[in-house]
Amino acid sequence: MPVRQIFTVIEFAAILENSVAILTAIIGSGGLGSLVFEGLAGPNIPKLLSGTLPAIEIAIFIDISLTLLQKRMLPGKRRKKSKIKDF
Repeated sequence: MPVRQIFTVIEFAAILENSVAILTAIIGSGGLGSLVFEGLAGPNIPKLLSGTLPAIEIAIFIDISLTLLQKRMLPGKRRKKSKIKDF
């Protein structure tokens, strides 16, 4: 299995795990999901945003960091030019 497909699967699994962590508040585990569901239960937009915005930031961070890691792992001639600068 090529490196690109492996990283795609890892990236998908990591972002899916972030989503599942939010949904685990349904069974009473707490965390950001409890803020989301408490905000949905009543008209409490600040509480809703205090749960959803960090979850979105975590998903974006996971996506960007794994994309940069993938670009570093690919061999030089298969690397595509990107607008994101490598550090």
